[in-house]
Amino acid sequence: MERLGRHERALLALEILTVYGSAEPYGSLTQDEIEGVGPELVLAARRVLLERARSVLEELLALNFSNNQISCEVGFDEVTTSRARNHGHELTMSLTKLRELVESLDRFLLRARLEILHRLVPQGPVSLTVLDFCAPSSSINSDTSSEISRIVFANLIAILTNRFDNRLPLPKNIDGALVRCGPSDFGFFTFQIEGTSEIERLNHQIHELEHLLARKKTERDRKEREMATSTLSAGRKSKNRPKSAF
Repeated sequence: MERLGRHERALLALEILTVYGSAEPYGSLTQDEIEGVGPELVLAARRVLLERARSVLEELLALNFSNNQISCEVGFDEVTTSRARNHGHELTMSLTKLRELVESLDRFLLRARLEILHRLVPQGPVSLTVLDFCAPSSSINSDTSSEISRIVFANLIAILTNRFDNRLPLPKNIDGALVRCGPSDFGFFTFQIEGTSEIERLNHQIHELEHLLARKKTERDRKEREMATSTLSAGRKSKNRPKSAF
């Protein structure tokens, strides 16, 4: 049973709405006004938590976790997790308990995503190839590329698991890095940019893209010369072949 008083419930509800980015309509309320709209705040917080619970449960089920597995992992019975997904209005638990359920579901979803990602990319940073990076020559050493690969890979995992607060910066004095993911014929590239302002980051992006453009033009021209030389050589051999040859 909820043991919080009316004012405490209202404050808890406002905190929940703030965490989930839904507190804007209530941001300028005074303490007295908060208590006055307490029931409205609690209902709004419940809606936000139930929607989050339903969304997480749908994703976990899509990842092939059963309702039984989910309930065991989050420490709530199967009826609770099932109702949270299908019949949220039937959940009679307190706001505190509902928040605990959602936080447990979020933690389990993060673990599940990481586990699946690590299974899908067992080579980890080894699957990344650093093609270029912008740095003073004094910043370059034998470990720079491997360090960049590790950081970019960690940030890719952070993005795919919605943990943007876990972003790692590139090594000191490196403003940007161009990285190829997987083999060259896969055609997937990414670059990470540093900067303390939007203008600085944009300048670094432009600089890194110019590096990519210059690199690819050089690579294309080299391959075209190689193909032309190979074709010319094959033509000469065919011309000089004896007429009786097959």
